[in-house]
Amino acid sequence: MAFTAQDAIDRALADLGDPNGTTWDKTTYMLPRVGDALRAIVILVPAAYQVRKNLTLTANASLQTLPAGDFLLAKIMRNMGTSGTAPGRAIRLADEQQLDAVDPNWHAATAKAEIKSYCYDEKTPGFFYVYPRPNAALQVEAVVSQAPPAPGALGDTAALDDIYLNAVVAYLKYRAFDRNSKRADRDRAAQHYAAFERALGLKKGADKEMAPDRRKEAAEA
Repeated sequence: MAFTAQDAIDRALADLGDPNGTTWDKTTYMLPRVGDALRAIVILVPAAYQVRKNLTLTANASLQTLPAGDFLLAKIMRNMGTSGTAPGRAIRLADEQQLDAVDPNWHAATAKAEIKSYCYDEKTPGFFYVYPRPNAALQVEAVVSQAPPAPGALGDTAALDDIYLNAVVAYLKYRAFDRNSKRADRDRAAQHYAAFERALGLKKGADKEMAPDRRKEAAEA
């Protein structure tokens, strides 16, 4: 199922007692904040927007970097050759400390044409290691979390499933009263942000200061 930006905005404005968008204009104020809501959801729940794609590895390097736009690696499944169209050996998630214990020099092991394992730590989400090192710009099939595209018009469909509609509505009501709004009310903003968290199944307490850096909030969750 899908929902549009207007679906979320109309519900939020109805709850706020402003169905026509007189106080909070639908297009100029609310629409950009639907995109903010989608990104906030994915930062807190990375599985909400995931993409299956090929990653091109840097030749002769065990350390690899996620491409711009991919902020979390969910899984690497299999080798895809240099063409990206040649399915090969499955790739397993390995424990970095175990690899270190078995072969402390594995980062310098002979580069090969097929990857066996990868290591990943969400504390350093932009990087991962592969073993053995690729001997060329090999491609591997992976699932990554990305920032969802923001709707550009009221009728645009949101990139997330409609199970997140309530969270988007709660986020819009939070933004209606946040410190940058002409109707700023920190207590009401905090209440709506707590509802946003509950809609996502989160247990983190509402922060009345409402730090704008959602990555920081996610890290503290």
